[in-house]
Amino acid sequence: MEERKLDVFAHDRSETINTASPETLMTPAPLIDQRLVAGFLLGPIAGAILYAAISAAFTGGGLERFWFFAATSLAYGYATSLIVLLPAFLLLRSYHRDSWLSCVAAGVLAGLLFYLTVHHLPAPADNTRALLLFGIVPFVFIACAIRVVAGRRG
Repeated sequence: MEERKLDVFAHDRSETINTASPETLMTPAPLIDQRLVAGFLLGPIAGAILYAAISAAFTGGGLERFWFFAATSLAYGYATSLIVLLPAFLLLRSYHRDSWLSCVAAGVLAGLLFYLTVHHLPAPADNTRALLLFGIVPFVFIACAIRVVAGRRG
């Protein structure tokens, strides 16, 4: 990056101020960067591990259930992340609205869409626990893990 030096009151003092070129001041941060790619590679893994640990603890299945929940969450998590969460995150990021609340909302939306596709809503009222456990919660974890790794657009 080339810097210019601006003389301020050159006749009085010999102080200078460093200023960046106007082109660098006007350039926005890139929409897709290395942290975003890393977020979508690592986010589903982190979300799947966290979700599998919590689900295995609540269902009481032990290590066998942990690996089952981890494998299914990874498989569905990557597919849904690329189909639903990536466009949602890019849209939020382009408008500088990639806050925690919007990432949780994107995770809830992805979870509802996933549950609608796989389990065919409308579900009976007794399936609310299944909707939360198998639909919404994993994708909220994944969306938040992506947000942690990808960060905010500067």
